[in-house]
Amino acid sequence: MMGTLLTEVYDSNKGSGWSDVLMGQAELKMTEVTGSKGKKVLKLEDKNGEKNRGSLTLSYRIMEEAERQEGIRKKKEEARKRKEADEALRKQKMWLTLTIERASNLVDIEEMLGTGVSDPYVVSKCKKADGTEAHVDGGKEPKTSVKDGNLNPEYGESFTYEIDALQLKQGEEESKMEIEVWDSNNTSDSSMGRCMVPLSRWAEGIKNASLELVKTDSTAGACGTVTVSVTVVSDADREKQWRIAKDREDKRKAELERLRREKSCLTVTAVKANNLKNLEITSTSDPFVRISVVESDGSVGEGHTKDTVYKDGCLDPVWNEFVEFDLSSAQLEQGEYESKLSLIVYDYNTISHDIMGSYTASSRFFSSLAHSSAPSQLTT
Repeated sequence: MMGTLLTEVYDSNKGSGWSDVLMGQAELKMTEVTGSKGKKVLKLEDKNGEKNRGSLTLSYRIMEEAERQEGIRKKKEEARKRKEADEALRKQKMWLTLTIERASNLVDIEEMLGTGVSDPYVVSKCKKADGTEAHVDGGKEPKTSVKDGNLNPEYGESFTYEIDALQLKQGEEESKMEIEVWDSNNTSDSSMGRCMVPLSRWAEGIKNASLELVKTDSTAGACGTVTVSVTVVSDADREKQWRIAKDREDKRKAELERLRREKSCLTVTAVKANNLKNLEITSTSDPFVRISVVESDGSVGEGHTKDTVYKDGCLDPVWNEFVEFDLSSAQLEQGEYESKLSLIVYDYNTISHDIMGSYTASSRFFSSLAHSSAPSQLTT
């Protein structure tokens, strides 16, 4: 017994609360189907038989029941393998680091209101398929600092999200990154534009990608752009990177400790000064140089401040005096123990000295001058 295949095309109104609307229908009689496979173009009409509702192209294939069952079996097997593969991906812990580099050409919301210039910050949320948000490493809020009165702010701030490999795969389980720029206000903050990016686009990482910001009432790019960089690493690779960084830091600390125990002598010679400004009204200033070693915590140790003699009434004094400081080698190296050298030219007075000029630099800088045969000129 041959039958008829009824096909209907609807206009979907999903989410609107309205029923779907029939756009057209067509019937295909099985007696019109010839051969084991083929294609048919059907003319659509409404329920009242009115034609000119367009056309629908169907492809068909006729097979024996055994062949159909084999096809079903193969599809089930493929589905099983896909599910196993997805489960394996779900178990692969990954870390995605998103760096908000900058935002550009933002629209000034506050100018429209006559209240000044917008103060933008960026919020980035990694949203899973079920609507929940991915955990941010360290429990920190994925929100940048606020840049006051700046429509082209630079951030360079990073957030690391704990995800799995399945969230990076295109499909039903794929996560998306929601990035939104907000204008900070005392009462309530206002959205300046947002974008949504599927994580599959960033599975291999990306550098300085420019994303167009939109609002519900604007076209793409009309709200400016936000530039981001992304890196993705597996849990194993992240652990490896952490161990490498820790080994490097341990070696650095060990070297600093060795340098702290190693003694060095820093010799500084005050050769001369030129074109000093006269601070006296009825006479000429009497300059001398105070040379100090300032510790990394801002303190000055005992014996680490020394003065040259003062030169009576001279704005181009020549001293050719040297002072020496016993330091640890760590104080002459870049790092947490690095000291600074403070040079202050004073006008000598019997009551209190007046500053004529000063210069501060790292001890490492002055240590590097030890290999130079010529004196260095410093401008105060």
